[in-house]
Amino acid sequence: MKHNCENCRWFESNDLGDKSGECRRHAPLPANLNRPEPDEDFYAVWPEVHEGLRCGEFEAK
Repeated sequence: MKHNCENCRWFESNDLGDKSGECRRHAPLPANLNRPEPDEDFYAVWPEVHEGLRCGEFEAK
């Protein structure tokens, strides 16, 4: 088994067919999705990753 995002318990596919998804290893981070308006609301988002990537926190599904 390859130790990449696709096989990791923390990976959540976005099901868009582009092999990307979210890494849900840690709590979502605040991000201003309405840049460049600095006064807009912030939202919590998980980092977007490609299923072929990997990091040092892999855990098998």
